[in-house]
Parts: sequence; C-alpha cells; structure tokens
Amino acid sequence: MSPRRSKATLPQTRPPGKRLHLICNSHLDREWTLDFQRTRRLTVAFLDRLLSMFARFPEYRFTLDSQTIPLEDYLEIRPERRRDLEKWVRAGRLEVGPWYTAPDCNCISGESIIRNLLTGHRVARKFGRVMKVGYTPFGFGQVSQLPQIYAGFGIDTIFFYRGITGHDSPHSEFLWESPDGTRALCSRFGHWSRYNFFMNVYRPATHRGQGLRDRVIDWWTEPGVPFKLATPDHQWDHYFLLEPARRIDPAHLRGRLAELVDREAEVFTTPAIPMMQGMDTTAPNPLEVEIVRLLQPELRDGETLFHSSMTAYVQDLRRSVDTASLRLFTGEMRHPGPPGALTTIFADVVTSRARMKALHAQAEHALVRIAEPFAALDAVLTGNRELRAFTGHAWKLLLQCHPHDTISGSGIDQLERDCVNRCEQILSIASFVTAEALGRLHRTIDLGDVPAETIVLSLWNPSPFPRSEVVTAVLDTPPDLIFDAFHLVDSDGRVVPTSVSWYRRGEKVVRDPADLTNAFAGWTVQMHIDAQDVPALGHRVFHVRRGAPPVSKERIGRAPNLLENEHLRAEFNPDGTLDLTDRATGRTFTALHQFLDGGDNGDAWSRRAPTRDREISSRGFPAAIALEDNGPLSATVRVDLTMRIPAELRHTDDYHETWRSDELVDLPITSRFTLRRGARALDIETRFVNNAKSHRLRVLFPTGLAGAQVSHAESACDVVERPIERGPDSPFALGDNPAWPHLRFCGLSAGGHGFALVNQGIVEFEAVDDPQRTLALTLLRAYEISLCTVSFRWERLPESTGSQQFGEHVRRYAVVPHRGDWQRARLHAEAERLCLPL
Repeated sequence: MSPRRSKATLPQTRPPGKRLHLICNSHLDREWTLDFQRTRRLTVAFLDRLLSMFARFPEYRFTLDSQTIPLEDYLEIRPERRRDLEKWVRAGRLEVGPWYTAPDCNCISGESIIRNLLTGHRVARKFGRVMKVGYTPFGFGQVSQLPQIYAGFGIDTIFFYRGITGHDSPHSEFLWESPDGTRALCSRFGHWSRYNFFMNVYRPATHRGQGLRDRVIDWWTEPGVPFKLATPDHQWDHYFLLEPARRIDPAHLRGRLAELVDREAEVFTTPAIPMMQGMDTTAPNPLEVEIVRLLQPELRDGETLFHSSMTAYVQDLRRSVDTASLRLFTGEMRHPGPPGALTTIFADVVTSRARMKALHAQAEHALVRIAEPFAALDAVLTGNRELRAFTGHAWKLLLQCHPHDTISGSGIDQLERDCVNRCEQILSIASFVTAEALGRLHRTIDLGDVPAETIVLSLWNPSPFPRSEVVTAVLDTPPDLIFDAFHLVDSDGRVVPTSVSWYRRGEKVVRDPADLTNAFAGWTVQMHIDAQDVPALGHRVFHVRRGAPPVSKERIGRAPNLLENEHLRAEFNPDGTLDLTDRATGRTFTALHQFLDGGDNGDAWSRRAPTRDREISSRGFPAAIALEDNGPLSATVRVDLTMRIPAELRHTDDYHETWRSDELVDLPITSRFTLRRGARALDIETRFVNNAKSHRLRVLFPTGLAGAQVSHAESACDVVERPIERGPDSPFALGDNPAWPHLRFCGLSAGGHGFALVNQGIVEFEAVDDPQRTLALTLLRAYEISLCTVSFRWERLPESTGSQQFGEHVRRYAVVPHRGDWQRARLHAEAERLCLPL
C-alpha cells in the first residue's frame, strides 16, 4: 500500500478562474446514534423537505450520500411520493447510487461488495438513473480491489479520505491501481474532507460564527425549543429542536468563501473545486439557495459559484486534471498518516461487537456460498425457480447489515440487536432453501439398481474445486439398524471408512403436507465419513448397507494429550498450550494457543490500553486436558481453564487516568482441538464466558519464524501483504504494531516454512513485531459505549452494556503449518473446508 512517488509539487500561487461546485449532500447513517426506526423518521422528514425544495428552487440539486436504500425506507412510509422521486432522479436533480447501502468493505466478502453495487444500480435505475461516481466517504480504510470492482460497473472516479492523508498525497487528486492493473482517478477531497463549505462558510454564517468545535449551545438563546420525553426510561434520549428558525448573518459570511477557496487551492490541482455542503444528519434548507445568491458579489475575477452535483464535478475534473502529474498508489488504502503515537483510521471497528460479526460471517457464508448456488443449480436442473424470491429477500437482509456503522458495530446496542435479528433470519432462509434445493437435486440422482428400501446419503461440495476430507454426518436409521449393524458403500460398491461418535434411540418428526405430522422411531447416530474426490459443485453418493462395519484399531488420539495423523502431531502441555509438529518438514511450533487479556479504555473505533494496564496470560492458570471422541478418522482433545481477570476499569473523574480494578472475575475457557485423517490443519473451537468489562482477549501463536518480513491475509477478492517490522519510517514507529482486518485466513512465511490461521468471522489479527513473530487473533474486545455524536465531545452510555459483550462466545479457527507461501499451502482451500463443510 505504498505510493509510487512522482515529482508533483504543490502549487505556489492561486490560479485564476476557480469553478466552485456547490454540492449539497448529507451523510445518512441508517442506524448509529439512533436506532433504525427513529432514524427513518428523520429520513422521512428529510426527503419530504427535499422534495419541497426541488419544487421551489429549480437550481437546487442534491447528492443522496451514494445510497439507494433511503428511498426504499422512505417509500414504505410515503408510497404516494414515488413518482416525485422518479421525476427528480430522472431530471438529474437528485443523484442516487451507485451503492445500495454505504458499507465498510473490510468486514464483508468481495461478493457482498459487488452485490451491494449491483443492487444499488438496480434500485437507482428503477428511479431513473444511477450516479456513476465512486463516492465512498465511508468505510474505515479501502480494500485493494475497489478500483477493479468499480470499473466493472463503469465507474472510474473514486472519492474517499479514510485511508489516505495529505502526508501521503499532498494533492487532493491521485491515482489508485488495483492488483489487476485497473486504475482510477481519485480524490481525498480537500482540507475538510466532505464538508468543507458547510463547516467553513455555511455553519458560521447561520450559527453566529460557530465552527466545527463550537458545539455547546446556550440554554436560552438557541433558536427553537429543545424537547424530549422526561420519563426515567428516556433520560438518555436526545433533545430535538422544535421549529428552529435560522438566518444568514452577513457579518459572519463576509470573506469566508475567499478564505476557503484560497486554502483549498493549495491542494486541488485544477480550477474545479467541490464545495461540499452538508454533514451528518443535516437536512436540506432554503438557506443553501440563499447563500449562493448572497455570495455572488464576493466572487473574484473569473470565479463562479453554482449549484452542482457529483456527476457534473467529475466531468469538470476529468476535463481539467493532468493525470501524468499525480501520484500513483497501489494496493489497499490504509495510510494512517505520518509517524506518531496516535495514528488511526478507526481500524479497531473490526473488533467491535465480535459476537455479531461472527454470526454475520456464518450467515454470509450460508447464503452466498451454499443456499444461493444450490438453489441456482436446482433451477437449472429441475426448472424450479420458487426459491429465487427467498434468496433475493435474504440478500436484502444481508445488505442491510452492511452500512458501515452497522457492520462495524460502532453505534448503540439496538443496532447490534437488529443486525443479529437479520442474520438469524438469513440463516433460517438459507437453511430451508438449501434443504429444498438439495432435496430436489437428490431426487435427480440416478441410483441404478439400488434397492428401494435403502438409505441413500448424497454429499455435496459447494466449492469450485474437488475436495477430499473427513466429514461429520448425523444419520437416522430404523429400529433394527443400530450403528454396529450397517456400513456405508459408495456408488461402485466400495466400503467407505467410517467411525461413530455417538448414538441414541428416539423419534424424528415427519411432515406430510397431505396429512398430520407423524414420526419415525429408530436410532440417531453421528459418524465421521472419509469422503474422497467429491467433485467441484458436485456430489458423491453413499448407501447404507446392512452388515457390520469394518473395525479399525487405529486411533488419532495416541494419548490423553496427543493427537497425530499423517501430517501433524499435536502435543498438549500442562498449561493448556500445544506444540505442533509439521511431519513433512519436521518443524515444531511450540507454546501455541496462549490467551492474553488486557484492558481496553477505547471505544468502538479505537482500542486504547489503560494508562495503568495489567495483562493476564492463561499460562499462569492450571488446565484440565481430556481426550474426546477418539477414533481412526477423527479425535478431539478438550482443554478447560479458568482465567481470573480484572472485573472492570477504574478511572479518575475526567478519565485522564485509567487502570484495571483489583476485583477479579472468572473467565472460563473451553477449547476443543480436532484432528482428522488426512487433514493438514488442526481445527479449534473455543467457547468462553465473558463476565468482565472493558478488556480485550486474544489468542497467541508464537510462530518462531523470525525471518518473516510481511504477513499475508485474505481480503475482498485479494490476498494482501503487510509489513511486520516498524522501522523509523513506519507510520507505526512510535506506537503499537497495527492490528489488521482480514476475512478467512492470515499467516506468514520464512525460510521455506509457513504458519497460518484460518477462521470464520474473526476479523482482526496482528503479526507482532517480536522475535517469535507471534500471530494474534482478537477473540473479544469489550468497551464502554462512547459516541462522537457531537464532534470532539463524547456521549458516554455506561448503562448500555451490549458493547461489553457479556455471556457465552464461540469462535472457530484452525492452525495450518505448511511449506512455502500461502499459495503453495492452498490456504483458500483450507478456508473453504472450515467455513463451507461438505
């Protein structure tokens, strides 16, 4: 993510003839400091007012924050206004799209990013036209493939500011190249990002000279009447000003435009300068029209100020810009600025509300990679298209989880509850869609001369490549067919290796649409199956055949603390850590899987250690180790330990000093380590119960790969490399090594050896700049809600405890030692195996 430096220098004088595009806009968070329904009430009032403005002022234009979902939210309440919206979108007065929601792309898959744009385009076209501008002033850093993804939708100009600073690109304009070579013209706006005109001209003129930081108002002189409910359960509600009447004060308007233009001319390379009029939650106002009229006499020779749009500004910019003089950046855009102790792009949002993120990843995989593909295959092979409406609805629910403040978990508790509810609905839809589609596909299989009274098991592969692995299945059999009275054969009659985990007698409900519900009586057995060569997006068939199964005395669990297969040897230590040997290379990775708990005095966006932190390691606590489910195909070791950690943070009244309390609470942790025949990965499921406030729990894997210089990690449609060492020129030289977002795997390599972690829904990792080159996964970050509802002031909500993430958590991940780099190790295949079981 480093720039290729050009010889471009900042202009020393202000060129004449500035074309000042006033672009009225607002940043519409669907849910953040208010829940969705309350925010929708504001959106309805907002769009009511906007439509009125269009009718009154023919020159007025507006950019709807690049989203289309506000239109749908509005029309659910105001269905009669659809034609009005269509009229102004077609006329180019209201610019909508290209996105459906405004996502943070670091926490979602590449497919979700593409579908967001695709849905945004489809919705916008229904209203008349799509804004073909990559307006992305949201998201906490930009993924590397965004120029290529945008180009697929005919968009070649991108606007963002999180992930690029004036230190990296002194000019506002620069070029950005994706890994495939696709280039886009980009702008980071100017000195004041997406609100330069609003903060420097409009707000001072309408708020008695007040700027961005002047946010404490007088009780008695503010226009309008502040009102809120006074019941105890509404004590934390925001006040709303009733009928706030404002006007433009010429004394506070005079000279401000010229000052702004001169300042912005230092960084913009063309005479075209966007005057961004709007801020979070600001509504359209007739004063925006009046202020343009009042400023006309203040324009200097050749200057013009006029109502414009993002589309018109991009056209002007492209006619004027000299791209040969611009700096070129490649890869992901996560530049935090110059070296300093506080460098941030709000990167720690990826660990906020970790339980929600884990559930989202599960729902995303279930819909995107299992339910929808098999429903499509069902439609092609059987002609049944009934499921398309359900998957379409599930996609809408998924995309409604992706607005940047929603998927990042950076708002109030209701935001998480609503997102969890959507994810649970997605999982429900994906479950029955998958069952119905595979049921019909199962019926298309030619079983040849298999007897009618035969239990048939079809195993389906959701990956685009063949897979061979041990899978776990739960089968129901008749009363006379207990687990030791049958075995499995494949379609060629060959016996398939299996092993049984457990069995029980019981009944299963049978639904018949033409009858009452009935029941099967019999046995339920969980078994492991050695499934070989399951074709890409295809299936293999197994039959239950009467007769005792072959008996194998082989066991993967060699001792209560030892697992071993053809590729790996895992030995567990008394403190609960493990030593893992890659049998192909002979290299042993020692003391893996340590837990480390530290304090967190941060917020949703930033993790900050207390001024007096106290880190607690699991290695100081006794561990109980037991062997479970030991067989020839799979074995599991269970490790139980209970850490004692500080219950909460203490602080001075002004929060200047913080420290972890002396009071301790239990942090019980149970990890199950499973090794299967033929597996090159050790699977881990960790369950823990959080009883503490304001802390971060990580699991550490000291790799010993001291020569590793970079980490590698899956990102949206890419695998990215990040430096590990913090030299004097590193932006992180004076602070902690950065933790990075990733999707399903991360790792590092050195000297022909590699070590990787595969996971589902654990979004943050760190490659620690220490001699052991430790890899760390963040399992939990608990913090007190502090919202920057009022800039530079914090709205603390200690009574809202959702962000503290109390209760049980489940995390799934796997350890993969390997030869060479991530490509040779086929880490994408290991990620498919963990996240998309056969």
